Order: sequence, then structure tokens, then C-alpha cells
Amino acid sequence: MMEKKIFFVLAVIFACISSNAAFTQSRAGEDGSNWMKNNIGLLGRRTLKQICIPGSHDSGMSVYNKGTALAHPCNVLTQSVPIRNQLEFGARYFDVRPVLEKGEFLTGHYSKLPGGNYQGGNGQSIKSILDEINKFIASHNELVLVRLSKSLNTEKSRPFDSQEWERLFQVLDNTKNLFYTSNGNIYLPGVTLDQFTNKGKKGAVLYIINEAGVNLGSRLGKGYFYYSNLDPYSKYSNTHSLQTMMKDQINKMKDASRNSYFLLSWTLTQGGKNAGLCRVKLGKSIKDLSAEANSKLWDIVQEVSQHAFPNILYVDDIRDTSVVNVVMEINKRLNA
Repeated sequence: MMEKKIFFVLAVIFACISSNAAFTQSRAGEDGSNWMKNNIGLLGRRTLKQICIPGSHDSGMSVYNKGTALAHPCNVLTQSVPIRNQLEFGARYFDVRPVLEKGEFLTGHYSKLPGGNYQGGNGQSIKSILDEINKFIASHNELVLVRLSKSLNTEKSRPFDSQEWERLFQVLDNTKNLFYTSNGNIYLPGVTLDQFTNKGKKGAVLYIINEAGVNLGSRLGKGYFYYSNLDPYSKYSNTHSLQTMMKDQINKMKDASRNSYFLLSWTLTQGGKNAGLCRVKLGKSIKDLSAEANSKLWDIVQEVSQHAFPNILYVDDIRDTSVVNVVMEINKRLNA
């Protein structure tokens, strides 16, 4: 009898060790540069609505290129590496906020204060982002979505006018592998990964314009689409409390993701106190908060079901493949 008890205990211990090893192995596997192509057999026939992808919040803000009086790297920078590296780490949805300063298109992270003044700073140039996307997509058969929103002419303290948007589009027209369709009213989440990438044989880039009053004209369907073509459910939690954010986003996922293209915003909001005090180390930086949030990414996996899962897992500070590993674990569970 004693031998049976000992055998049972050893069996339980071995099972736990094996389970932990398998779980650790499942965290360690994806090639961030090629994860879509490498998993085309699993994902190719799925629509975008049936797939989870990593998303990068304020994607261009890995460098600090000048800012306003209240701006500081601790309250402006959201990323540690440029978009090229974010692509290599698996990100496929990018939040790019174009600004125009002294004739140059840059990215920015600004907030509009009461009274109409903008405070914030500039990041990567649009030209550098274009070059990085082109270099990546030339050798990787992946799908890349770039949302353009919250434009700002910093010298005139206003969003872009139609001429400024046209100038920006003329720069972006040089993007390689823009995705073309004859249907300007297309619902993008209904398109399969195979259709976007020709069954993993070609990369595809789409610009999603999320700003009122922009007229795409003849560009619509030729690599450029309106936000309504994607029509995501996207509501961030607006809190610096990790537990509050986690509960809020998981509840929203369970309530809304079945009938929506769902963006899960796994981000913490700095707030005025942290933003003001982080420069003297008395408050948390954006990247301090992102480290807290990203340490809990695997908690999402346990909440996923066939009818409740994120389409975009949207985070700050993508600095390795940890996000795409979570994403592919979700995708594999949806196939179970």
C-alpha cells in the first residue's frame, strides 16, 4: 500500500514537471519575423476576424526628437525599439500618429490640454518608418496594418488639412506591396490571411485612416482604407491600476468580441501625477507601467474561448517575441 502511495506521489510530481516544461516550451517558440507565413497552414483559411495579431500602441515613439515644455521621455516614449524591430518581434498592427513640424513628417505623442494647447513630443520620422516597412516586407510574406490617426501640425496646433494629408499620402505611395481590391466598401476582417498574402507567397501592407474629414478619393482600395473598413471595437481602460485594467479588458472581451473585430488594449494610462513626477523619479514612466501590464500577458490566454478572444492584442513596449508567443497560443487554442 505504501509503495502505491509513493508511486502515485511520484507520478503527480512528474506530471507537474512535464506540464510546466510543456507550458514553458509553448512560450518560447515563434519566429517573430515570419510567424504568419510559418503558420499559414493553421491560419491561412481564417479571416482576420478569426485570428489574433500583436498590435503596437503609439508605435513611432521609441525615440524622443524634441518636445514641448511639459514633455519628457518618461511621459512620451511608449516603445524601446523602432518599427523595424517591432516587426521582427511579431507586431502586425501599428498605431502611427503623424505630425508635421518644419516641413517634415514625423510621428508624435501629444495630448490636447484644456484651452486647446498641445503637449507632447516627436518620435520616428515617417520616412524612416516607410523605409523600415519596405525593407521588411520585401523579404517577409506577412500582413502589416498601419493605422494613421491623431494628426497634428505642431506649428499651427491643429490636425492636418487636406493638402497636408495629400502630401503625406504621396510619401506613403512609395510603400511596397500595398494591398489592392476593387471593393472600396470591403469589410477587412472578413478577408482571409491567404487572400491578403496569396497563400503566404507575398507580403501585404494596408494603411487604415482613422480621422474625420479625410477623403481617400481614388486611393481607396489601393492600399488605403477607412477605419470603417476595419470597424474595430476599441475602448481602453484609462487607468494606471493593473488589476482594474485587466478586469475591464477581459470583461469587454467576453461581452463584445463575438460580434466585433476586437482590439484588447492591454495598456496602462500614466495619468497626470505620474506624467508630471516621472522626470524626477517620483512617478512611473509609460514604460514602467507597460512592464507591469506585459508581465501579465499570459493571464489573457486562460480567459480565451472560441467566442471570446482578442483580434488585436495591443500593447506598449514590444521589445521581444513574448507578445507573439501569447498571440499564437491563442490562435492554436481557437483551432482546438
